Order: sequence, then C-alpha cells, then structure tokens
Amino acid sequence: MWRVAVAKGAVRSIERLPAAEQARVEEALAALGRNPFDPAHSKALKPGRDRHRWRVGEYRIFYTLDREAKVAVISDVLRRTSTTY
Repeated sequence: MWRVAVAKGAVRSIERLPAAEQARVEEALAALGRNPFDPAHSKALKPGRDRHRWRVGEYRIFYTLDREAKVAVISDVLRRTSTTY
C-alpha cells in the first residue's frame, strides 16, 4: 500500500467540487493508494520524474510518487479542459 499525502492546494480544490464529484475523487484517492500505476486511470506525464495524473471522469488528479517512501503526493485536482495539461 502507498500512503497518499494531499497538498493544501489540492485539499482546497477538492472542497470546491460538487458533493458527488468529491465522493468520486475520494474513492479515486483510496484506489490510488492501493495501486498508483493502474493503467486504466494513471498516466505518466514526464518520463523519469514520477509525475502522473489519474483520470476521474471530467477531473484529473495530479501527483508525484516517492518510490522509496511509497508516498503519492497529490499536488492538484483540476477539471479537464483544453488547457489542463
């Protein structure tokens, strides 16, 4: 299991979501803690940097992995638009 640490900015982003979306994101965070490399949801953003994104409907969870400590640090949760990434 991986530990999931959520940055303050990401907490604020999650709190601003509609209740149904908050629940979906929280479920995704639990799943991310079980397997941050799930190919159905996760995609590496920059090779070699351990930056990933996790797809949750219209939203994307951006995170960085610390493989030694087995920690996934959530940096932001954004709605998917043409300028998200």
